[in-house]
Amino acid sequence: MYEIKYYNSDSRKQDNNLLFSTAKAIVNNIESGNSYYQIFKKHEPQNLLKNLIAVASEIRNRFSDLIVISMGGATLNPQMLVSFLGQDQNSPKIHFLNNTDPFFFSDLMDIIEIKNTAFIAISNSGETLETNALVGCLLREYQKHNITDIGLRSFFITNLKAGILKDIAMEIGATLIPHQEGISGRYSGLSSVSLLIGLIAGIDMLSYISGANKVIDVFCSNLAESTPILSASSIYYSNKNTLVNIGYLQRFLPFLEWYSQIIGESLGKDGKGYTPLKGLGPNDQHSMLQLYLEGPQDKFFSFFYLEKINPEVGKYKTINLNKFGYLAHKELSDINKANFTATINALNLKKLPIRSIILKELSSEAFGAMVCHLMLETITIGHLTRVNPFNQPGVEMIKIRSKELISNL
Repeated sequence: MYEIKYYNSDSRKQDNNLLFSTAKAIVNNIESGNSYYQIFKKHEPQNLLKNLIAVASEIRNRFSDLIVISMGGATLNPQMLVSFLGQDQNSPKIHFLNNTDPFFFSDLMDIIEIKNTAFIAISNSGETLETNALVGCLLREYQKHNITDIGLRSFFITNLKAGILKDIAMEIGATLIPHQEGISGRYSGLSSVSLLIGLIAGIDMLSYISGANKVIDVFCSNLAESTPILSASSIYYSNKNTLVNIGYLQRFLPFLEWYSQIIGESLGKDGKGYTPLKGLGPNDQHSMLQLYLEGPQDKFFSFFYLEKINPEVGKYKTINLNKFGYLAHKELSDINKANFTATINALNLKKLPIRSIILKELSSEAFGAMVCHLMLETITIGHLTRVNPFNQPGVEMIKIRSKELISNL
């Protein structure tokens, strides 16, 4: 499904006893029912999807557009899924509304036909300031356009026990979908947050879950030798606190946004952490690579690529004119792959710590496996550095102050 290669990573520094005990602690948390770790409890794909398929079908059949209102990982998990794997021709256009920028909101209102638009609002707590504000603005737009069936086009994934979002849903008669307890946004890649929107997009979510389950099986059975553990240890033992993550396809961008978020929000606390930097190749070869090659050697590099390009996409090539020289009659995918390989070679010559993560094919199964791998990798690094990978106390300070300022307007 995916392959990882390491360069300039000194495996002799690894403490196998530490890696074993770390993996064992995580598996114990999964098996004991610790709510934060339940996202890795292996479930039958059909059981995870059975209550979501009907909702997805309703939205696909009734609406031309769908707005997903959420923040942070609750946006990035489904967004990277749709961006990387695409939508089928019967899917409504999916728009992600994750910013209180009024220009952004206005631009979205200009491109949708609101009478044919549904929305899904997502918040684990039901108290997310930005999400609730955007829901309020969209409901007012429905009202302005004399749309009376607001409840029939409104879907909420949230805490069913308490929260403003749950109360709003009840008042307007919206469909309520439970947000798995204890699962924060950045770890929601295997929860209803991603699964529902993937189904609406027409993505093969059975295969996506299957890919994740295979990674979980390996993690729980191999402990110190599993791929996520070895991957986490390569970062931990590199002693580099800047993680540079570069994808060599444009569709990697939302995925890289999510990977930055899960690194920053999970591991940056107690005076510890890693600074994630994201980029796209070959774009960054014309900007950041100068710094990466000849600047401070304080970085660990991860490169993401796809091994098999669909023949329909791979058919694009340069015209066969002599004036193009070495570029004549070359496939665009081969040129892109050459840039990917050349960049790794250059960094390798500088003896910098690198890994390449290559998906074998553009499939739901491979993508689900990679996402699950990186979630387990991040939690493992949290255990190794002795920080809680699930909370975000610094963010809570901003939320409290924002509410105070808004209340005083």
